[in-house]
Amino acid sequence: RALFRSPTSDPPSEIVYLKDIECDAYWSPVTSLNSDVERRVVHGQGFTVYHADYGDVQSETFITVHAAAPLKLIRLRLHNSSESVRRLQVTYYAETVLGVAREETAMHQVSGFDAERLAILMSNGYHSDFRSQSVFLAMLNVDNLSWTGDRRSFIGRDGSLNNPAAMQRGLNQRV
Repeated sequence: RALFRSPTSDPPSEIVYLKDIECDAYWSPVTSLNSDVERRVVHGQGFTVYHADYGDVQSETFITVHAAAPLKLIRLRLHNSSESVRRLQVTYYAETVLGVAREETAMHQVSGFDAERLAILMSNGYHSDFRSQSVFLAMLNVDNLSWTGDRRSFIGRDGSLNNPAAMQRGLNQRV
């Protein structure tokens, strides 16, 4: 069993992917998937901002937590500095634990989709401390939402978080 404790070399548990639909290239504004992204990170009291440049696309990803509620907030701003119209896809990957260690809780986690709120839900009814709790992921201002709660189909048989199958074939709307 792998035990991860290094903040610089551990695999990420959350990744934001941006994909250019026309040329099929994808990158992350917050995680080093490839060396073609010029990235600057600013940390402040209670927030982190990632500035990333990939070709003609500049992004600003602002991450903070709510002061009074148990909410993590992420705001993504994109700017296209080219003359041509760009079609971009935003994909967010989150690996939940809902317990002490992912290796111990993954098999007990159950995902669902709330169509009214357009949110993915995760729960772990097996863990006594988290039995009555759920986590959710929702996106605002989305015209075309696709989702999956299936980690295996997202990453793929021979894929990795640097090269997930979902970035080639899309998400399967399956929990």
